[in-house]
Amino acid sequence: MRVTKRQLRRIIREALSRHRRRLAEGYMVPDFPNTDSMFMFIEELDPDDEVEDDVVDPETGELMIPAGETSREQGWFEEVAEEVAEEVEAAPEPDDYEYDWAAYDAELEAKEEKKRADDERIQAMLIDDATAGGEDWAADTLHDAENNPHMWRVGHASPEEYVMTYGQDAAGDIADSLLQYSSEPEVATWFNSLPDKEDEFAVGWGASRPTKTIMREILADYFYDGVSRALEKKRVA
Repeated sequence: MRVTKRQLRRIIREALSRHRRRLAEGYMVPDFPNTDSMFMFIEELDPDDEVEDDVVDPETGELMIPAGETSREQGWFEEVAEEVAEEVEAAPEPDDYEYDWAAYDAELEAKEEKKRADDERIQAMLIDDATAGGEDWAADTLHDAENNPHMWRVGHASPEEYVMTYGQDAAGDIADSLLQYSSEPEVATWFNSLPDKEDEFAVGWGASRPTKTIMREILADYFYDGVSRALEKKRVA
């Protein structure tokens, strides 16, 4: 699966647009740096706005609004509402109490960009390993076949044909080994984080990720490409 830069920009714009619409409705809960920022967020909610995640005081750990509930449903709502009303009345400018959504959007985009960069880095590493693995495997197997004719004479016209046929069968197993038994611990963790099936409603970073099955197929193809390269080098030499 390949996504063009133009498609990626469109995906990002759509994702950010959806996030902004949800933020404007007061549903998404950001990470609060302190108690004041948490109360600024609560003040901007309408009493009947449900929150998607728990609203927790970052300084005390107190649960203010459970996920799926509204501020009106909380026992402290009336008391806080009166205090907020007094503060708002005394405040010189309403802007002093607005949450910095622009900063939150920038933070969200930065996190998405890091996830995309990690995906691209790990995929590139795996593709290089698969291609190099295919070349090494083919060179070793061809050497064995040329020195042991009984390996290929039954059912194959040449050692090269034997290697190509056997390489196609081995490609899937090699791809699994690269993904699940890599010497790099992050590879298995990354592979397990991939979706099991395509999500037509995914946006942004999530929409650009391959499924586990597709990733296996990609690496199997690159392994087999490495096999073909090794045999081509042998013919040229």
